Amino acid sequence: MRKSVYLPLGTYANKLGRLAGDVLVGKPASYSRALGTVMLRVMGLEFAKTGLTEAEAHAAGIDAKSVSVRAHSHPHYFPNASDIEIKLCYRADDHVLLGAQMKGERDTALRIDPIAVAIDQGMTAGELGFADFGYAPPFAGVWDAVAVAANAAK
Repeated sequence: MRKSVYLPLGTYANKLGRLAGDVLVGKPASYSRALGTVMLRVMGLEFAKTGLTEAEAHAAGIDAKSVSVRAHSHPHYFPNASDIEIKLCYRADDHVLLGAQMKGERDTALRIDPIAVAIDQGMTAGELGFADFGYAPPFAGVWDAVAVAANAAK
């Protein structure tokens, strides 16, 4: 669902500044792709959000479902693994992704980015679940936490 919202974030200010420059030199420009992707670290935890929550989807009249999973930042046999909690929101009928929220101690916040791209591109949970994520024990398991969450939703 596309509607105008107030999102006072530096990422959008920068993009809109570039577009304003394009308009000033006569290039056509528009921007309607903001998902409200944000990250925060506080008290030793990382939080991130993109797109709609399940409650926001329902308020907008979208028949949405969500799934919550707890996955690992990387395999436990490699030092300093931590849990990542991910909640994915998707349309009930076709499983197209609508939003996500996550929290964890480390290696969490940047994992919101592939979900934001998936939402922007209209991907389903199944498509994201089988995306080609990198694997190496210091960084992620053979099934990245994002893929684990997406596969739980499909």
